[in-house]
Amino acid sequence: RRANRVILRRTLCLAALFGIGTFSMLIWKLWQIQIVNQDFYETKAIEQQTSDLAVSAKRGTIYDSQGQILAISATAYNVILSPRDLARVQAEYEERPDSDRPAPTNEYLAAGLSELLGTDSETLIKRMERDYSAYEVLASRVEEETAAKVRQFVLDNHLSNGLYVLPDAKRHYPYSSLAAQVIGFVNNENQGAYGIEAARERELAGQRGRVITARTGSGTEMLSSYENYVDAVEGYNLHLTLDATIQYYAERVLEDGIARFEVRNGGFCVVMDPNTGAVYALASSPDYDLNNPRTISDEARAKQLEAMKNNPAVTEEE
Repeated sequence: RRANRVILRRTLCLAALFGIGTFSMLIWKLWQIQIVNQDFYETKAIEQQTSDLAVSAKRGTIYDSQGQILAISATAYNVILSPRDLARVQAEYEERPDSDRPAPTNEYLAAGLSELLGTDSETLIKRMERDYSAYEVLASRVEEETAAKVRQFVLDNHLSNGLYVLPDAKRHYPYSSLAAQVIGFVNNENQGAYGIEAARERELAGQRGRVITARTGSGTEMLSSYENYVDAVEGYNLHLTLDATIQYYAERVLEDGIARFEVRNGGFCVVMDPNTGAVYALASSPDYDLNNPRTISDEARAKQLEAMKNNPAVTEEE
């Protein structure tokens, strides 16, 4: 009996020590997860359980002093791919194949999208292979006709959880090159990059909105009380002292003067109200097309630049 009691006590002591050691490690691990790294895991959980998409705000309109539109935003669409969600869609198809539709492989999807978007299929495949990413822009500011075709492609291939068509705004300049140096243009992110567009970015840009929805572990969106929509706030409109008519004549006079006196390095012309300092026209040469700011409209300069690209030894003087 004595020997049995000794064995029992030793067994209980060992079990207690083992239990205390085991639970101590579990408690320490729980402390790290819930207390020390709480912010990290909370953010991770929110990313997995919700879908958060940005909604672009409509950029403000720029008018001249007579109310003529110099710059306006028109509706366009961005085609967004979530490779991480697409990988889930492909995994689900492998588990439950559907004979009514082709397998949503990267090659098949890239071939279809490249035809719709005019993008190289190999580039699209590389984007699709980034399964760590949830936001890849496949095309920016496409027209409604193209957007409608992409939406149909999404429906036909059950890609509502991997491919999205989101509304955006495309900047349009009705007068093309008129007052180009003053108005400026926007970059690919629809942010002011030059001129008034850049100087008044804060007023023109507005505030982006958000669409937040809950989703399942497989990435499928679901209706819930957590669904939230934050409206985008449109940018303010700007009214300039420029007069489009006076600006047009100022540019024509400057063009004639440059041609008459064979000016090589361009020039500028300012029309102001001497009493108030209001600028009615500000012409500068050379100019460019605001709707295609990266294209050189001057044929002579375009040829000169091409010659410099083909032959680095060619200087600007030549």
